[in-house]
Amino acid sequence: MKHRLLLLLMLVVPLAGWAQYDDPADTNDVVDGYMIPDYDYLKRVVNDKNSKFYYPRLLKRFAAADTSLTLDEIHCLYYGSVVQPDYSPYESSKQEEKALDILNVEKVSKSEAKKAKKLLDKAISQTPMRLQLYAYRHYAETVLHGAESKEAANDAFRYMALITAIASSGNGQQFESAYHIAYTDHSYVLMGYFGFQVTEQSLMRHEGQHFDRFSLKDNDYGLESLFFNIEPCFSSLSGLFASFEQDESDDKPSADCIIALGSRVTLKLDKDSKGDFSYQVVGIDLIDDTIDLTDAKRLIPDSLEENTITICLVPGKWGSGSNNVVMVLMNNTGDDLEYDTAFQTISGGDYVPTSNSGMMSGVLMKEIWNDPIGTIRISNIRPANR
Repeated sequence: MKHRLLLLLMLVVPLAGWAQYDDPADTNDVVDGYMIPDYDYLKRVVNDKNSKFYYPRLLKRFAAADTSLTLDEIHCLYYGSVVQPDYSPYESSKQEEKALDILNVEKVSKSEAKKAKKLLDKAISQTPMRLQLYAYRHYAETVLHGAESKEAANDAFRYMALITAIASSGNGQQFESAYHIAYTDHSYVLMGYFGFQVTEQSLMRHEGQHFDRFSLKDNDYGLESLFFNIEPCFSSLSGLFASFEQDESDDKPSADCIIALGSRVTLKLDKDSKGDFSYQVVGIDLIDDTIDLTDAKRLIPDSLEENTITICLVPGKWGSGSNNVVMVLMNNTGDDLEYDTAFQTISGGDYVPTSNSGMMSGVLMKEIWNDPIGTIRISNIRPANR
């Protein structure tokens, strides 16, 4: 399984080959010793052929597992991917899905590992900053060549380099020191690497930027939650919104579920032989209450039917802050899911597409808006990473 792949990499000595570091102040905003990505600066230097941070050269050295890469260079490589024209933080590839199908078995043969490696090679060539690909390929290389092989060590280096770039951007303990991620699922990879288990996830806004806040189960670090700055991912949604609107203008069939403020809706899902979902509304309840985010779990019934999703849309607040509109969601299907979201304000008008954090199975999910939302439209529920 996937967690076994990551466990292998946790046994590798992190970045043993890194012997030099540039002064972080040369290239980044530094707050309390953390390297905060400056995307205006990055856009300039990674596209300058005369810069030591020129993106194609950094990428070539990274592909060659060049252990002389400095922390600044890895930082500019990882966060510099955000300002590349093909930046797409929400996509995975068919090659990755097929490779995981091969590797997620109890025992992988060398012939199967070879097939998985070939698929992962192609996936990495398309999305070289998708760090979990190096974990998967490391496992395939271990099956093919052994844990001590150069091939396995090179992917361990690449994986740890990108983990270190994220870890050096903050400590995750508050908005101001949040970890910065360039790809939506890298927060889960980082938490998985350190063994954190999530109980709740909230999409939040703070001083004009967007954050994911994860509540954690008891852990060896004594942390109750972690914050991740997801602003680059969120900003990229403008292009996704355009494609969303185009799909609708083409009159393609879709199954929409409209949820009004002050209600709880239960959906029953059915999965076909291809893994696609259809659903029907099996319950609607009215909720006349304003919810504190710390108490959002009480909106979800203690006993949930299998293969259902419970969605609540209510007025909410967080601490002493201003009131918001909160969507609280519990996915009880056993599958991690993705979906599309759009909202309509209380004054009516067109639905406006907005981002969401997906539906992790068994995890209480929360989305928060400052807008005067009257209804939310849920559509295109689908398996995650398809």
